[in-house]
Amino acid sequence: MLAGGAPVVVHNNSWCTDEERLEDADDIAKGHADSKHAGDFPGLSTDDLADLAKDVIKNPSRTKDLGSGRKAFLGKDGTTIVIHDPMSPDGGTIFRRGPAKLEEYWEGLN
Repeated sequence: MLAGGAPVVVHNNSWCTDEERLEDADDIAKGHADSKHAGDFPGLSTDDLADLAKDVIKNPSRTKDLGSGRKAFLGKDGTTIVIHDPMSPDGGTIFRRGPAKLEEYWEGLN
């Protein structure tokens, strides 16, 4: 894009592809999500958590662009949320919100 004849770099919320997000699912499962949210997923190994993150990213019930390349994905179970953040060393996080609090949480995401 040009502004006054000078090239300008334009960033938007969708500069990261879903394939790149899937590549970060392993980092998501091993990082912040494993240390802070593992209790949301009892009995799941880190590999299982990575597979769940990939499934939510591939097959969300809905998504929301959050700015700065971040994107939220809601799983078809209606409780699992993956937030992909390409600027985070962990690639984002995965956690659960109960149905009673989900809509309010989802609306507040930005």
